[in-house]
Amino acid sequence: MGLIISEDVKLTGPYMTLSHRWGNYDYEKLTSTSLNRFKHCIDLQRLPRVFQEAINITRLLGVRYLWIDSLCIMQDKACGDWKVEALKMGQVYANTYLNLSASYAVEDGENPPIFSPETWNCVLPSVLDLQDTEELRRKVFIDGYLWSDEVDESPLMGRGWVFQKRFLSPRILHFGMRQLAWECNEGSGLEMFPNGLPPGFEDSFKRNVCVPIVQSMQMTTSRDFCVRWHEVVNSYSSCDLTFQSDKLVAFAGIAKLIESRRNDEYIAGMWKSNLREDLAWWLSEDQERNASNSDATQRAPSWSWLSLDGEICFYPPPTAHHQPEYLSRVLRVPARHTSGSSALIARGVVELEGVVLPITSLEWLNNNVRFFQIDGLRFETAQGPESTHFDYDGTRTDIESLCRQQDLSMVPLYATGRLLIGILVSRVFSHPLWRRVGATCIQFANIPPTSDGPCLEGWISDPKTKWRLHADGYGLYTRVSEGLKGGKLEYIAIT
Repeated sequence: MGLIISEDVKLTGPYMTLSHRWGNYDYEKLTSTSLNRFKHCIDLQRLPRVFQEAINITRLLGVRYLWIDSLCIMQDKACGDWKVEALKMGQVYANTYLNLSASYAVEDGENPPIFSPETWNCVLPSVLDLQDTEELRRKVFIDGYLWSDEVDESPLMGRGWVFQKRFLSPRILHFGMRQLAWECNEGSGLEMFPNGLPPGFEDSFKRNVCVPIVQSMQMTTSRDFCVRWHEVVNSYSSCDLTFQSDKLVAFAGIAKLIESRRNDEYIAGMWKSNLREDLAWWLSEDQERNASNSDATQRAPSWSWLSLDGEICFYPPPTAHHQPEYLSRVLRVPARHTSGSSALIARGVVELEGVVLPITSLEWLNNNVRFFQIDGLRFETAQGPESTHFDYDGTRTDIESLCRQQDLSMVPLYATGRLLIGILVSRVFSHPLWRRVGATCIQFANIPPTSDGPCLEGWISDPKTKWRLHADGYGLYTRVSEGLKGGKLEYIAIT
């Protein structure tokens, strides 16, 4: 067995790939020193057991070639080849015949197999014959978390690099905890259910999100694409990376594939066609709040979710029942050569035209903002996807300091029919440069209740629509809308 350089030797058949977790087990990798020797021969006995067994499985399936990252990408990062080749990884997995996923081979410091035979038995559904009065019924009992246990919650699926491999691979064979699992663009299966999972048990992320999102713009609406993109970002940002500096390149293959299929421009984790919706991201409340660090700042600008580590969520985009009402205008986005469509580089300034609303006071409950005021109007935060939220990026100390210095403002982006959504900004050095420091969502309307009754404090009833309106929220929404129509706008450059 030896290394094939595809630029020198034409492949004569399909190839397979391997997804695995890099543990602490020491083995020889492809470097400038081992390159010539690997071309001649690779000693199987010096490879991890996962690699050895993946090679055997590839041979059993009658496939001649197997691609493994550490054996096919130069690991001398200093030589520059690693980043160049890592960008090509998207195409490698997108065109694989079959990706082998060593989902549970993760023991650090050891040399685990691709699966553990002692944990594998003939896995079949449990069948019980139940006598109910005169009728004999046969019931099949299965674990409702079956797919999750074998695939989604496996240690490997929580890795950032593996997320991209799973997204791009058309067919995956997962080596689970107790059985094999199959996943492709058409559906999923287990040894227990080889012809497909029963309704309600299948994980639909790949088929319902990954497949539609790479379709052309003509085949999916802007809103559907936006919703699915936000799901992709949420899932990827929830994964772990050994080196956070890999955050851009470990996602680049996904971005490049989608960009090649759609007449759209990728801008540091966002899309030009939905830029205002994509700017409305926030860091999950479950994440530990950290002060801005230089590494993240250098990695991406403040307006990009790539600048923070942790699970990223988004406010609701405009619904199918409400035409989007944009409350700011996008003047200019970073040029391709600046932002880097390959997602290796994320930098530049987003230039908007809109309304800047100073936030004058904050009231806290632990580390959460309970009340805040904008232009004399008072808002109370609450739980729920369509409630009022105040989500800051850094620490409580950071935001309190900005508010005391009268350097904390909101820039409205769009309205959904019930919500006014915007980002929080502060000045950088001198006007007109700003930096993003958070996001906020203000509920100004709600559907009418099923029965008449008094409005809650701060709410009024609209006699025309019967909708309930938040007095201060609707007042702010009206001011912003009128300011936009009246041309009372400011130039806002966010770095």
